[in-house]
Amino acid sequence: MIKAIVIHGSEAIKEFDRTGKYPPKEWLEDNGCSVVEKTFTTEAEFHAYCEALEENDGYDDWRIHGVVNLKQNIGCHLYEQLKSLTQEYINKLSNLPHRPDGWLPHVVYVEEEGDYPVYTRYKLTEIHPDGSCSLVNDESGEVFTDRHLYEINIDWLDTVYRWYFECCAEQNIIM
Repeated sequence: MIKAIVIHGSEAIKEFDRTGKYPPKEWLEDNGCSVVEKTFTTEAEFHAYCEALEENDGYDDWRIHGVVNLKQNIGCHLYEQLKSLTQEYINKLSNLPHRPDGWLPHVVYVEEEGDYPVYTRYKLTEIHPDGSCSLVNDESGEVFTDRHLYEINIDWLDTVYRWYFECCAEQNIIM
């Protein structure tokens, strides 16, 4: 048996990414979104449901979250821990009190979607309190002002976070 939580609606997904929590029922209703728990008796049923969501022309803003295979939930548990840790980095980076000299821009990598995983090098130039950020593609010079920290590989979130404290220490910025 598999249990999963399905987030419907791009605004609900953004709100979940921003806060790390499912939006309240009233908020979901006001924004035309929903969060539902689904139970599937087989993996095939679960995959068929995901395919149906993917093929639905008018409703492509959805995310499966909190998947638990009640027979094998170890992998899902690790995934949930990784998502939680990523959200913790995002929250901390978004709320840092100082902007020391030399901290940004900083090189980061983003896994881009395609036929196979590709990691693209960017320069992180700006971080906003809501977790959004600005990235510059090193190769093309293209500037993206509407990206989000959750897109950045967690290793690089850690690197940027550590570099922040090194810059603050070198500049005698009191934390």
